[in-house]
Order: sequence, then structure tokens, then C-alpha cells
Amino acid sequence: MTSKRNRRKRGSRHQVPSEHAPDLQTLFFGGQTDTDIKTLQMCRQVQRRLDIALGGELHDPVLQGLWVNAVRPEPGGRSLLVQVIVDEAERAAQVRTHLDAARGLLRSEIAGALHRKRTPHLHFIVTPAAVLLHPEEDDDDSY
Repeated sequence: MTSKRNRRKRGSRHQVPSEHAPDLQTLFFGGQTDTDIKTLQMCRQVQRRLDIALGGELHDPVLQGLWVNAVRPEPGGRSLLVQVIVDEAERAAQVRTHLDAARGLLRSEIAGALHRKRTPHLHFIVTPAAVLLHPEEDDDDSY
């Protein structure tokens, strides 16, 4: 026995979207999926919390007064890349060593602030402030 729809020669009500038409997620949210938005929110929360912790809560004088420039997710979603700005280039190696030693403490601070099931791993990049203020300039003066 055939269904009424087949006897009336009608197609499905749910038409397959055209390949040129954007899907609703792209149309309303600009191409970002929920996971992208949530990941970016988490990165902002981690940046705020690390700024507070590195601003004065840690008792390590080497890590006092550091500035977190950016927090970005690494592929896979289990790790975050944290860019920390140092005032003097000579201190960069020492700061990196102390950040690696304080990684567990910083991760526990983040866990308290995020309220998530899993806390992301942290990977640090230490950048001197002079690199940000005076990027390498090309010697090409041919305007």
C-alpha cells in the first residue's frame, strides 16, 4: 500500500537546502558554531583570571606584574596557548621557568573560576614588551 503523499505526487515538506544558500548557523551567527563561541568565552575568562593571579596574588616576585596579552585555543581543544608580556627581554627565560613551575597552581586558579568538568592545559609564550612596541621594520624605504 502506498502513502497519500506518494499518490498525490508531492515531495517532502522538508526540502534539501540549495548548495548556494547558507545554513542557519552561518546566517544568524556569522559562521561561528556554539563550540567556537564557548571556547572564545573560556579564553576570555582564563585571560581575566590569569591577569588577576599574575597581577599580585602569586607570592613569586619574578611573576609579579606580568601582563597576559592573549589566550588562544590550540587545535584539539584541550590546551590553551597563553602569551605573557615581560618588561625586559633579559628576564624572559627566567619568567618562562617560573611560569612552568607555577603551571599547576595557575591551572587550579583557572579551575575555580571556570566551573567546567575539565580544566584546559596551559602552554606559555613569553614575549618581551619591546617586541610589541617596536616590531621589526623593513629597511625598504621605496615609497
